[in-house]
Amino acid sequence: MSINAFTATAIAVALLAGAAGAADLTKIAEIPIPGEKLVSFDISFVDQKTQRYYFADRSNKSVDIFDARANKFLGRVGGFVGAVMKADGSCCNNAKSGPNGVLVIGNEVWAGDGDSTIKVIDLKTMKIVDTISTGGKLRANEMTYDPKDRIFIIGNQNDEPPFTTFVSTKPGHKIIGKAADLQPGGRARLSLHPGAEERRDEGCRRRARSAQGGVGEDAAGRQLQSGRARLRAEGELRPRLQCRW
Repeated sequence: MSINAFTATAIAVALLAGAAGAADLTKIAEIPIPGEKLVSFDISFVDQKTQRYYFADRSNKSVDIFDARANKFLGRVGGFVGAVMKADGSCCNNAKSGPNGVLVIGNEVWAGDGDSTIKVIDLKTMKIVDTISTGGKLRANEMTYDPKDRIFIIGNQNDEPPFTTFVSTKPGHKIIGKAADLQPGGRARLSLHPGAEERRDEGCRRRARSAQGGVGEDAAGRQLQSGRARLRAEGELRPRLQCRW
């Protein structure tokens, strides 16, 4: 097993000193990463409350976890696609590699993978407890979270057409909607399908709102906003409601 030194320059300063806006950065620590030599990695996430740093380590096919206070490697959770080489053998085919985006939600880590899946990690057991397919062919990547409605939002920007998936973080992790063709100035299609009964377009009121995208509302007046892949809804969503604008 080889040891690769990962220089946590900006990370350590920003996390421990809280000086993200400081003009000068100073290296204060270097944290070794055990395992394969680090040749490919992606997005990382800092939990400010616990001072844990979560690192998308493609070289070791894992999410690595660090203690940012003690500058210490705590462990990793494997089971990801890892770094996928290009056709010529060089590194790396980002569209198929993983993990990618990483986000902490409560006692779980949600991470996108190169096979169009979301992997949910239980931080207590340090194991993957759920794998959710977004239905694409390439990586699930950039993400955000709506804590009010407990909705996890992730994009498949390498698929054609690109699309965004909305997943409930409540038990069962149900996919509650998808939005496709989110392009500036273009047309967006938002599909919500949590119910058994199918209703299409009925009750949709539409209005354009700049090149960022548009806003549609369902019959109850709940706002469904595209462009920046945001969705806000109260209670249960309408069965398979599709809005075009």
